[in-house]
Amino acid sequence: MDPVVGHVQPLVEALWEVVDKDAKRANQVFVVANGENYGLWFHVDPNECLGSLADAAASKLRPSAATRRERFLYTMAGLPVRDGSDVEASGGLLALLLEGEAWVWNGVEPGFTFQVLPGVTIRTLSLSPKALQVSNVLENSSVDELIASGRRSMQRSPEKHYTKGFDNYRTSKSAFLTGSHPVHGRAREMSQFIARLPSRRHAEWPQLLRYDPGDWYKSHLDTFHNYIHPNASRAATHQSHFGHWVEWIKNQLVTRGGAVAERAAALGLSPVSGNMDAFELALIGQVLAHDSTALPSEWVQWLRFNHQRNSSGLVSALVDPSKGLAGALPVVQRRWAAAVGAAQSMTVGYSTSVDAAREELLGPPWVEPNRHCTLMFYLNQPESGGAETAFPLADTHALALPDGTMVPGDGGVAHAGIPECSHGLRVAPFTGGGALFYHKHGNGTNDDRSMHAGCPPHTGDVAWKVNGFMWNVDNDAGLTYFRG
Repeated sequence: MDPVVGHVQPLVEALWEVVDKDAKRANQVFVVANGENYGLWFHVDPNECLGSLADAAASKLRPSAATRRERFLYTMAGLPVRDGSDVEASGGLLALLLEGEAWVWNGVEPGFTFQVLPGVTIRTLSLSPKALQVSNVLENSSVDELIASGRRSMQRSPEKHYTKGFDNYRTSKSAFLTGSHPVHGRAREMSQFIARLPSRRHAEWPQLLRYDPGDWYKSHLDTFHNYIHPNASRAATHQSHFGHWVEWIKNQLVTRGGAVAERAAALGLSPVSGNMDAFELALIGQVLAHDSTALPSEWVQWLRFNHQRNSSGLVSALVDPSKGLAGALPVVQRRWAAAVGAAQSMTVGYSTSVDAAREELLGPPWVEPNRHCTLMFYLNQPESGGAETAFPLADTHALALPDGTMVPGDGGVAHAGIPECSHGLRVAPFTGGGALFYHKHGNGTNDDRSMHAGCPPHTGDVAWKVNGFMWNVDNDAGLTYFRG
């Protein structure tokens, strides 16, 4: 008998069914893949082991990886399911995690609020990237202790972009708090607990930040970008992500044809002709016309200068994994899809094919060890405003206030010299609060839409924050992949 009951359904609808006692389903559970917000109802035989349910869920929700990895079930509160009593206590709502994956809060929908601890809540601000507002995560005494313990150790924050033309990319001050005060360990433990990670060792020691008026950290990712898989020799001839994507859309345009192919050709956005220089110039032209506010101003200036000169290889340079701008490839891909009118199935199909091909080719570790998420603790609320955490690639274009209110648009706030702080989602800081955001999707692939910026406080104010970086593995073990 097919264990699946019905069709794919939004998680929010399943939640309402669970709340409505009259609609509650007997011997059925709703399962979503890790971090996802759509799932399926499955029939459950009380006499069967939970392994059968996990196998059935994996075959339907993650078929490309189901045969290669161990399966695990979690409650919607991010806790492992051990037996039938846990299933009963969950209300019949479960999440499927595969070997190598770390817990990702589903989010459900913008505005959804979940109580993590008495008085401590997380509120969904954005689903793409996954960003949540955390309330009451630190007591006032802990806030004061964190600032006092690191105030004298503050130095200019390190940043890889300190090369000619990028020396003002990050101007804030910072200090790592490595356990010299008990509050350092408490902040680390709180990060791990809120994110529902298995051990405190998944969290780095906290990093204290100070933003004076005019200080910023322009668009960046918190992940490391020079990961080499232990079995990389198997993939010596494997194409770059950009090259793979170009081949993918070329194949799609040839096999599907129709209006999308015609429009791509008319705009110069079809690589079918083989003229990659013309294709990249046309594509960069579209990005500059529509997405310049999502990119750092230094890159925009460089691209415009070289675009006017008809320089070759502009997209390749922009998305180069070692020298380019981290997070730029998704911007390019979405702009191409929007310009030619490509259906979502075309772009989603590309992502799926890349993930499956990578696993088959490389083998374990199935998920790239890297920073998984960040809990940004806010230690004060500047009276004159500013000091937001900005996500310029977010679908949401609003300012999130401390009480959860979303003010559409730029919120009446403009930051000179850093346009990404007036675009997308901006989270206003408030004392004892925080923002939890994910660098990885639930399936373990990196989410480049988590690109974010630290905005300057307004004149006369200083903003204090703490970075709580967290990994999908032990953070010391994870760093070994990026050393040497």
